Amino acid sequence: MDSHSHRRDCYDLSCSRRRIRRFAGVEKSQETIEARDKENERRSNLCEMSKTLRQALQKNEALVSGINFGTHHLLQAASDAALPALPKRRVEFDLSRPDTAIEKAVIRARLTAANHLAAVLVDSLKQINQAILQTNIKSAGPSQKPAAGEPTVFYRVCHETSYTSHDVDLGFWSARGLPDHDFLEPLDSEFRAHISGDHRYIDPDNKPETIPLKSPYISLTTDPGRALNIGQCHKKNELGGSQHVVYQIDAAKLRSMKIDIEPTTVIADRWGIVYTGQGDRLHFVTDSHWVAKFWIPAECIIGKLAFAKFEDLCGEHKIIFDYNTGKATLGKALPIGEFERSIQTSVGPRRRRKVRRPKPADDTHDKVRGNPTPVQKTSSIDPTIEDPTIEEGFRALSMSDP
Repeated sequence: MDSHSHRRDCYDLSCSRRRIRRFAGVEKSQETIEARDKENERRSNLCEMSKTLRQALQKNEALVSGINFGTHHLLQAASDAALPALPKRRVEFDLSRPDTAIEKAVIRARLTAANHLAAVLVDSLKQINQAILQTNIKSAGPSQKPAAGEPTVFYRVCHETSYTSHDVDLGFWSARGLPDHDFLEPLDSEFRAHISGDHRYIDPDNKPETIPLKSPYISLTTDPGRALNIGQCHKKNELGGSQHVVYQIDAAKLRSMKIDIEPTTVIADRWGIVYTGQGDRLHFVTDSHWVAKFWIPAECIIGKLAFAKFEDLCGEHKIIFDYNTGKATLGKALPIGEFERSIQTSVGPRRRRKVRRPKPADDTHDKVRGNPTPVQKTSSIDPTIEDPTIEEGFRALSMSDP
């Protein structure tokens, strides 16, 4: 058993065990080399399993935050009384210990339990979110209706290594917020770092020092042309491989879900941040660049398109990226429903799957010439069928029945 201590996170998981290396110039026996390789493989497997478990546990933490977030909104709709939020969860943990003899079995058991819990939490979150949407639709309060000039849809460009997390059940969530239950109001230094794309920002408690950024923001754009610019920039800089995707998000549902959304210009003005003119100005602050705080629920996402399909759709409506200037047509909107139409076109009509019916078993060896075998009427669900070929055929048909 490995006696070396490995650093653990808040889930008591180690995802970066050190490999045992061979010292240069030192000859080892074949038995020692094989033992070292076996131990390195064991450590590598445990690290991969630990990463998978950590992702599952982090998702469950985010689901709990989402459920708490939605429950508060439902209760606040019935009462104006302030409600306590979840306490901030400690995500940093300083613990080291060796692996136990049953480390792999424990991780597997924890992963199974986490996946079972996730199914329950996902179902609960979806029910709460639907209740919020239905409550706000019935009330039809003026706060949920877009004011003149406010956007009806947003776009978000993503790639495989995007800083903001996404999950089909949760939607989008920022680095700070759902996973650690930290919903404190963002600081101006966090806003500056997020907009500038910095990975560190000035520590408000220790001004000379910088700390890693866990942004509370999720960037959005109202302009499909700006989405084109962002996607082309990512491709040019080889960010996230080739899997670039554009999501369209329903602004009305964001308002109904009480998600805070603001244009970056309004936030910059509120904090007195200069973003026009010369000198020390903050780039990427525009009327079309909006941010959502903490979370974009999956119910608010209309759909997604591969970046190439999105580029084709924009081209159909004269929104074109000019490779000579490196800029796209700005200020033009896609017609309502065109994004969804393009999604349906790219998916195509659903095809009915052909099911091959099993051929009857060859029973010629049981037949006597001149005496035809009598036909026996047997129900397709008769459990007494003895012919294994027919039985397997019925089982295949029942499994393929949509």
